[in-house]
Amino acid sequence: MKSSTLNSLIGLVVVLGLGLWTVAFLLTREDPSANELLIHLGKTGATLALITAVGALVRQALKERDEARQAEKEKLDFYRGLLADFKSVHDRVENCRLLIEAHRSAKTYGEQLRNLVAGVVTLHNIKRALNPEFPELRKELDAPIVGMTAFLKKLLGEFRDHYKHISELQVVDEAWNKHLRDDMPKSGGPESYAPISRAWAEIEKLPELSVLRDDERYGEYKAAFIDHIDTASAILRARLPV
Repeated sequence: MKSSTLNSLIGLVVVLGLGLWTVAFLLTREDPSANELLIHLGKTGATLALITAVGALVRQALKERDEARQAEKEKLDFYRGLLADFKSVHDRVENCRLLIEAHRSAKTYGEQLRNLVAGVVTLHNIKRALNPEFPELRKELDAPIVGMTAFLKKLLGEFRDHYKHISELQVVDEAWNKHLRDDMPKSGGPESYAPISRAWAEIEKLPELSVLRDDERYGEYKAAFIDHIDTASAILRARLPV
């Protein structure tokens, strides 16, 4: 119940009580003993009405305080949740960057790029959660989210266009390398084993992925993704208590 409604009800009860007391007083004004009793009742009633009114107002004030605290807690929890979501996107991208270069295989390339799809979904969900309840925050986070999404979509577009061919090369590479391993005893031992990796050679040619995995292009990666996620995180941390 809102405080204005509660105040109106308290006022109505007080007025009705005062009105009934006045009527009773007028009807029994010729009886001194009745009037004395009414006076005592009036004093007692006024005291009780005051206590009731003050108690109700205090309860309402405490309720509104608790509701405000709960609303603030929920808002801060929401900000912390957004920070965790941005971190999950960052972690997916960093895992992709490090594991593709470490494993150098079409299999890892496929696995890690599929993981980036969830990153794009997370960014879309953040945008939806901000609108319409947090219009100012959404306005501040819009540019970083758009930047991160654009970077991931470039990688995923490249993956869509090239992965089928790369995965086919990987199958051929594995079959040929198995043949070489099986033939090693006949061809002179491990020193004669020279595996091929045409799939990785194709992966190395991918320009968008090169921005992500090539240390020499880290500045481009930082501008295209890291700076955006740092900006978004700073905006949210500024809204959280130290």
